[in-house]
Order: sequence, then C-alpha cells, then structure tokens
Amino acid sequence: MKIVTWNCNGAFRRKFNFVDEFEADIYVIQECENPKEANNPAYVHWAKNHLRIGNRKHKGLGIFGKEKITLSPLNWTNEYEGHPVNHFLSCRVNSEFEVIAVWTHYNKSPSFGYIGQFWKYLQLHKAKFNNPLIIGDFNSNSIWDKPKKPGTIVQW
Repeated sequence: MKIVTWNCNGAFRRKFNFVDEFEADIYVIQECENPKEANNPAYVHWAKNHLRIGNRKHKGLGIFGKEKITLSPLNWTNEYEGHPVNHFLSCRVNSEFEVIAVWTHYNKSPSFGYIGQFWKYLQLHKAKFNNPLIIGDFNSNSIWDKPKKPGTIVQW
C-alpha cells in the first residue's frame, strides 16, 4: 500500500491532480478544502472517498482513499483537560491499521503550541493505538519550542 502526505498550502481543489502521479492508495493532505463545499466538480469526484476535519471550508485536514479503500472514522475526542487539540484525524483503513493524520498548530496555547498539541493528543489516545501509522505535518521546529514546557520532547 502506498501512502502520500502533503501540506498543499491551500487551493487543493486546483492541485489535487498533481498527486495522482504518485498513484497512492491513501493521501493525507493538510490545508485542503472541504470537498463537500467545493465548487470544482472534478475535485468533488476525485475526493468521493474521504474523511476531513477543519474549522474553515478552505483549510482543513483530509484523508483521501482510492475507491477500494475503506476509511472508517474512529471518532476519538480532541479535547485534553478541557482544551481542544485541533487537526488530528484518526481512522481505520480496511480493518488492518490505523491512520492518525496530523496537522499541528499553535492553537492559541501559550504552553502547548505546535508539537505540544501532538503531545496532548498522544496522552489522550496512545492506549488505544493498535498498529497505527502517524503521518502528516507536525510543524516541528525549535523556533516554536518554549523552554521547560511539557510536550517539547515526546516520549512513549
């Protein structure tokens, strides 16, 4: 099985056919439009097998599968100690393994930005993992690290 991830930086409705050359079974796309709200019929058709989350119709996180792929959402909560952790999308693929799609953000959190959001998500769900593939855009860069804050180092 071939899986491709890409932060398309928006306007995926005009870029989706660029990824076709990879002939992947699954695409994990960050900053993609919601196909259900798109005005591009070709994009809507291409994305007929997908899961997506996002606060805005033009920028979200999507998992797109070929027709033969079954994407079953896991519907895990995205709230940690009363605070949301945004842009994590989990599903089971063909009843074989889990895809945990990631697009970390600052999320207006002074102590848990970017990779800290991923740390929170791990705390919520790592006990549930059963053969997961964690893939996406972690936005991990030392320029966003806050000294001595939990989550700047992820430990299993």
